[in-house]
Amino acid sequence: MGTAAQGAGILNNILVAMKVHQGMPSAEMTVASIMAWELKKQVDSGLITKDMADRVILRGLEAVDKGYRPSGQPRDTHKEVVCIMNEALEAEKKVERDRIAARNKGVKANLPAPGSTFPAGGATANPPRGGGGGGPVAAPGGDAEEMFHTLDQALRAGRRVLQQGGHTINAKVLRELKLTRSQAKQAMERAKEDAGWGSADHNNTIIDNGDIFDMNGNWIGNLQQ
Repeated sequence: MGTAAQGAGILNNILVAMKVHQGMPSAEMTVASIMAWELKKQVDSGLITKDMADRVILRGLEAVDKGYRPSGQPRDTHKEVVCIMNEALEAEKKVERDRIAARNKGVKANLPAPGSTFPAGGATANPPRGGGGGGPVAAPGGDAEEMFHTLDQALRAGRRVLQQGGHTINAKVLRELKLTRSQAKQAMERAKEDAGWGSADHNNTIIDNGDIFDMNGNWIGNLQQ
């Protein structure tokens, strides 16, 4: 793709290039600079990670490789690039959701069959996650089939919502899951980072086995892991 920004921190590299007005051909620089400016707002506000911003910018540069050229009018060009950016952002979020879903399926396939037992110390509420790859945990009681890839599955199975949204994890969650506030916060931050969500995204749902679901109802982690 012929860009010098593929080292660490594409977003940062482009912001530097914008200041010195060099380092990329005109079309690439126009697309990258508009995207970097718009994405930096989302990164700074914690809505997305820098890694996701980098991947979105790469998709924008791919659009240039495929023939996109600025229209010439600054306002029109800005709208065009923002449209490309939004499409790229949605595509990257879908990649993350698909990655998590595939990981979840792999973990479920590696769990013991219904009726079998977990290894000693393998706990009822938190069985191993398929070699550390991550995935939904079995529900309390050791039922390997009661694993939820979506919030809808969990609710239909009778699980209870402990918290939906909010900037801080509430006392009810901490009490029922027997976690300190620090433990819960660290687990939530890991889950968000793995899913590509920024730390400022607070549209998550926590259920009574510790599972966390994102704003789309997809499993992204567990507070007890």
